[in-house]
Amino acid sequence: PVLCHIGYHNIIFQTQRKDFKMSVTILEVLQNAEYNLKNAVMPMQLKIGIDQLSNAIYLLVEKEKGLYDDFNEDDLKGKPEK
Repeated sequence: PVLCHIGYHNIIFQTQRKDFKMSVTILEVLQNAEYNLKNAVMPMQLKIGIDQLSNAIYLLVEKEKGLYDDFNEDDLKGKPEK
């Protein structure tokens, strides 16, 4: 069986034989943020959407990443707190 855990910035597929990660792009982070902000039913979902949006904008503007670059939490080091 394949267990799927959808994380904040990546998807981890776990099988009996092998673990591997599939990264998401900054564009996909923006799409997730849009979904969370438009469809929030809990305050936590709004916070997640705002954090996703903030992280994606930071990477695009401050780190000069592109929409199709992989999202990597290590690139957020040095990001000012809100």
